[in-house]
Amino acid sequence: MAAAGANSFVNPKWGNVIPVESVQELLKNHAHSHEAVPGRYIRSQQERPTTSSLPVSLQTAIPVIDMEKLSILPGQHDHRQQEMLRLSMACQDWGFFQIVNHGIPHSLIDEIKGVAKEFFNLPLQEKQKYAPQEGDVQGYGKTFVIAEDQTLDWGDLFALALMPQSLKNLTLWPTVPTNFR
Repeated sequence: MAAAGANSFVNPKWGNVIPVESVQELLKNHAHSHEAVPGRYIRSQQERPTTSSLPVSLQTAIPVIDMEKLSILPGQHDHRQQEMLRLSMACQDWGFFQIVNHGIPHSLIDEIKGVAKEFFNLPLQEKQKYAPQEGDVQGYGKTFVIAEDQTLDWGDLFALALMPQSLKNLTLWPTVPTNFR
């Protein structure tokens, strides 16, 4: 368990957030042991999704949204409308989707992934400098842990808001790695 206060804050929507040890630290501290995954990370059989319980529309591949089709081009109004409908259904049925033809160079995506990996490879003390501030969900740590018996996600989180500008909190943007910003 993380030290009290290390990742702790009060969020008006969720109340007190309970600090927990990062998954990376769990792995590092127990890498050579044969201990099982801690029980807090194991979902009950009832909570585990099965493909047979999903509607047929959800048993297929993750929805793919084509950004080019969302652009308004002369004579392409029908394609845009169809893609908007696909986007709406993806949001409602899945909650996420893959975007293609977005125009972001693969080299930039690879660079962003590399910088994120560098951040998560930093020592815990360095990452904790960017822990959420009171009343905010932005920052490094598990910010949605509100009950001692809550089943946790197997991963660590670093959340930053970009838009609207009023939510962008540059004090939570790391200075290490230097190219993060």
